[in-house]
Amino acid sequence: MCESPTLRCCAHRPRAVFDQPDLPQGSSDPLPDRATDNSGFPDRFPPGSTPSRSVLKMSSREPTPTIVVGYDGSDPARAALVFAAQRAGTEGRLFVVHAYELPPDFLGSPYYDHFLSDRRDRGEALLRDLPLDDLLAGVEYETELIGGPAAEAIIDVARARHADEIVVGARGLGRVRALLGSVSHELLHIADRPVIVIPAAAIRPEA
Repeated sequence: MCESPTLRCCAHRPRAVFDQPDLPQGSSDPLPDRATDNSGFPDRFPPGSTPSRSVLKMSSREPTPTIVVGYDGSDPARAALVFAAQRAGTEGRLFVVHAYELPPDFLGSPYYDHFLSDRRDRGEALLRDLPLDDLLAGVEYETELIGGPAAEAIIDVARARHADEIVVGARGLGRVRALLGSVSHELLHIADRPVIVIPAAAIRPEA
């Protein structure tokens, strides 16, 4: 037996040979009430009947992707946004995620509320001014504004939206940044789906 992800096939096996019972005199058919073929075995379908067939139809349409992209307004984030929009195309879905840092709890009210409101307002303005309308018209997208660590926010949205992949830009601040950790670096370690990182070199103008 061989198996594939979508189809199963079985190797042909030879028919078993059975001893035929003694027939009464004048009888030549061991099973007179059932049609038989030349091998002496009953036909699966009696003469005159039309067997039903199941036809497996394969769709030629490519699956529509769902992409989540992290966005903070920086040049690498803009490059990631353009790349993600191209990946989604006009048939897919794009979710643009911006995470803002929550103020420390020790501030207390009303300072905590003031900083929280200020950072939320900045995030809303950032998502409101996305360049997609100018660069890639026709892309279906939604925005997500979440307070908390950026990598965790992106992962949460990707899971909730059943995203096929995540796209982020790399800051490109050298080895120190990589050792301390970054959004892209953290995503590569904790994500449960493919992550595409757009390097800073990909958006630098040619000399």
